[in-house]
Amino acid sequence: TRAALGPVSVVVGDRPSTDGRFAERLGATFALVLTGVTAAGHGPLSPEPTVEATDLADVVDKLSCAKASIETAHSCKQSCSGV
Repeated sequence: TRAALGPVSVVVGDRPSTDGRFAERLGATFALVLTGVTAAGHGPLSPEPTVEATDLADVVDKLSCAKASIETAHSCKQSCSGV
């Protein structure tokens, strides 16, 4: 799978049982979007997402914020909850 896809750092999906497991198998970050199968207020998930977001734009914001925080060692101006 990895050889066919090349490097994968993030898998985005709405179903932990498939998308999350795929991310685990690739050794990638799992970003859960709450636009499909999994709704806000869900119970425990397996696997647990690294990032949980309302939509794809929110995933990008949260991942960008986390990267900026790591690179600058300063807190990000955007909300980084869920990262």
